[in-house]
Amino acid sequence: MSRPKQNSGPKMTTYERKPKSRSAANKVWVMVHSVYGQPPSWMRMIPARRWFENQQGEKEFTNTSRWEISFDDEGEDLLILTGPAKTVVEMLPGLRN
Repeated sequence: MSRPKQNSGPKMTTYERKPKSRSAANKVWVMVHSVYGQPPSWMRMIPARRWFENQQGEKEFTNTSRWEISFDDEGEDLLILTGPAKTVVEMLPGLRN
């Protein structure tokens, strides 16, 4: 059984305040704020082709970027989106309706 190759690029990043203005994460943060009317409490970006631990504590592999967005500090109710930042920004307005 061959395991997917893990990328050695950027690591998992957690944002607790608005990211720098030119970053792709900033575009996601701004669109979440626009659609939901409040900024996220925190936002986590897991890059493509990474192993990570899901909410149940199980190991999972992602083939594309994964965005976990929470409006409370505990992260009880996560908004989970997958895809590159540009795709996530385009799909967000349709989620709120």
